[in-house]
Amino acid sequence: MSSGKQIERLYALLGVEPGVSSEELKKAFRRKAKEMHPDRSKDPDAHEKFLALNEAYDFLSKLVSSENPSEGSGEHVEDLYKTWEQKERQRVRQNVKDHLKKKYSGNIRYINDPIYEALEIVFVHFTFLLALFSVLILPVILIYTFGSTGIMMSVFANVFLLLFTMSAARNLHRLNLKVFGRSIALLLNTKPVRTGLLLLFNAVIFFSIGVNTLIDLTHLFIGYTITSLVAVFIVLLKKQRTNSKVTSYDVYFWSLSAAPSVISILLTVNYVFSSSPVSETYTYSAHTRNSYVEGGMSHKRKSGLIELENSTYSSYAGIRLFINGIDLSDQGTITYTIERGLLGYKVATGFKLGPIL
Repeated sequence: MSSGKQIERLYALLGVEPGVSSEELKKAFRRKAKEMHPDRSKDPDAHEKFLALNEAYDFLSKLVSSENPSEGSGEHVEDLYKTWEQKERQRVRQNVKDHLKKKYSGNIRYINDPIYEALEIVFVHFTFLLALFSVLILPVILIYTFGSTGIMMSVFANVFLLLFTMSAARNLHRLNLKVFGRSIALLLNTKPVRTGLLLLFNAVIFFSIGVNTLIDLTHLFIGYTITSLVAVFIVLLKKQRTNSKVTSYDVYFWSLSAAPSVISILLTVNYVFSSSPVSETYTYSAHTRNSYVEGGMSHKRKSGLIELENSTYSSYAGIRLFINGIDLSDQGTITYTIERGLLGYKVATGFKLGPIL
């Protein structure tokens, strides 16, 4: 049978047509797999049909995610099929056979899922590094820090981490830096991971640099909002021109992750390339709130927000708010190191607390 006919057969197995989207293909596979799983189907040929179904999904998912999925049964698709048949087909069959040895759990979605396999590879390498740390490095740190007590602490720690160590020992044969690197690259290319990393990046930049930049926080939030709305408008405009469907992921990714990253990058550039440091010293008084009684005496709980003399920097709450456990006295002095950012916005790059002189 020619490669073109084989590819048509794969589409028919999943009940989809050429041009199917990745999401539609995945839904079709899950639906068919639940029906055809040998532990559920009474068909005497269920085992072989289930293998064929997984082969079809594995190849077509690679085809759909390739650069030219719309070339139909052209040379590109046939070459891709021949390469897959030579290098990947046997791996797929073996993975499914290994899966079928386990009791059916309903988790059809994970069979031959490259993302799941990548997560598994990353976890194997993570457990190996954790085991290496707990056996070789952690005891040295604990003994150096706590002396003879550290010996018992390291023993308890290794007992606690014994399952990870045993798992690492069982999977030593799976350690492969090239495969690990490809798995990381694959995970970084998935939508949820990209979105999560950008959200984390924006949060870190905001709380470490944004609040220390002399910009009114209200104006900063307005900037984030405008950037997000512009991004959503561009996505909608692009989708309309290409006559494609707008998914909720597109909206979330561009409005909550990608677009705010532009502001985060500008804040970072302004902060990192700041210059001309100047020391500014002010007396301050700490805000108080919610009095409480302890030991028969009335106390007031400090909020971590300070007021500078003459209401200096009253519009910039970020550099006056302390939430990292610093012990603020009711009154004192604070010396800021203020630098001029590359983009013209001043930044507070350091501070030092002291008593009133």
